[in-house]
Amino acid sequence: MKPVRPTDSGDDRLKEAIVQAIRGTRDLFRGMANAVAELFSGAPGDFDGPDDSMTERVRTIAENAVRGAVESGSDISVGAKGILVGVLRGTQTSGDAARKVAGQTVQTVIRQTAWTGANLADAARGLVEGATVAAKELGLDAAEAASSAAQAAVDAAEDFGTEAVRNVRDSVTETIVGLIGVPTESFKNPCL
Repeated sequence: MKPVRPTDSGDDRLKEAIVQAIRGTRDLFRGMANAVAELFSGAPGDFDGPDDSMTERVRTIAENAVRGAVESGSDISVGAKGILVGVLRGTQTSGDAARKVAGQTVQTVIRQTAWTGANLADAARGLVEGATVAAKELGLDAAEAASSAAQAAVDAAEDFGTEAVRNVRDSVTETIVGLIGVPTESFKNPCL
């Protein structure tokens, strides 16, 4: 089932907060990660299920962060990396909850990137890089985190056709090999 394209991911104030934060920094990754994490301060609830308030907050913040990055002309790869790390820092999750939040964030970023017309392969690369950074911060296995992020990116790209899947799959495979030096199996895609 194709995801429904949001007509508006909610609050333009979120997008503008992201734009202002990344315009005011020389380090896009750090600026994006910090701005996204700060948007979660005081957020109620835990990440327990697919329909809870934190799930919606993660989606809304990630969508607006992508919009902010694209509209400000930022490098979507570095922006996506910062978004994933910022979401995981902001939600303060660990273990299985962190994996769940990361998967949701990766899929949201890939979908929003596609809808904005930005480069999916670049976004996917940044998300895999962000997964390894976040895994190290959380004491998780970086190779597993990279692989999970890559699979989530490929899964989300399936909503946008075989060319999108091929571009994302090629990008994440190259990124994983470059980051952790581990050959990867092809990511599933029944269309290819």
